[in-house]
Amino acid sequence: MRELVYINRNIDNVDAVMNKLAEEYVQKLTFNTREEYLVWVKQWKEDMKIVTLYHTTTKYTFMKNGCKRVDKIDRYTNKLNKMPKLTEPQVKRADELMDQYFKDYNLSKYFKSSHYLFWYMLILRKASKIKAGKQRAERLAIA
Repeated sequence: MRELVYINRNIDNVDAVMNKLAEEYVQKLTFNTREEYLVWVKQWKEDMKIVTLYHTTTKYTFMKNGCKRVDKIDRYTNKLNKMPKLTEPQVKRADELMDQYFKDYNLSKYFKSSHYLFWYMLILRKASKIKAGKQRAERLAIA
């Protein structure tokens, strides 16, 4: 994960690093059947909605607090006011995902950022697709 955190903005490198991290993460996934996979994907989608809202809220708050011009402060305040607010269970779930991210990649709290959490969720999804694809190939080979 550190490679992805410290990567420069070369798009070619991002895909290679994402694929490598996803391949390494495949063993940590617990689903074994198609039904378990579908349940896992449903939970991932719910978590991704929370992470996206958390990331967007954090981003706009950071931008609003960093602005000096009143019109930009008003623009980001309006965006924040129009967005749905994170509920207490959603904040708790985002914190759980952040803790899981720290544990999985053995990172310090220095990397506590919604941006990194967003990348982590994308890696999880990519890893799940890899594992599901391997399981499907095995099922087809048996049949």
